Amino acid sequence: MRALDLLGQALTRDADYGLALAFAAHCHMQLSGNGWSEDQQRSRQEAVDLARRALQAAGDEPNVLAYIAYVLGYFEPTLNLSVSGTHDRGTRALHLRN
Repeated sequence: MRALDLLGQALTRDADYGLALAFAAHCHMQLSGNGWSEDQQRSRQEAVDLARRALQAAGDEPNVLAYIAYVLGYFEPTLNLSVSGTHDRGTRALHLRN
């Protein structure tokens, strides 16, 4: 939880910090996926929402794209990259995952 607190502080300073968004998404994925969350559905949704926000902010940052692909691939195996303007980056993220 300390990691999420620190990532939250980073995102307070810069809400479009792609790497912080991607790390936070990954943390929520770990909480949900390992049964460590009191509300696994909420953690799952938070992970997906953060990953989608990171995808908007990612640009071509490979580390961000890799985390996004991991999180979205884990929770959304039939991924729909219909978020405006993200299809090419999302496709690249999924190629990095494979």
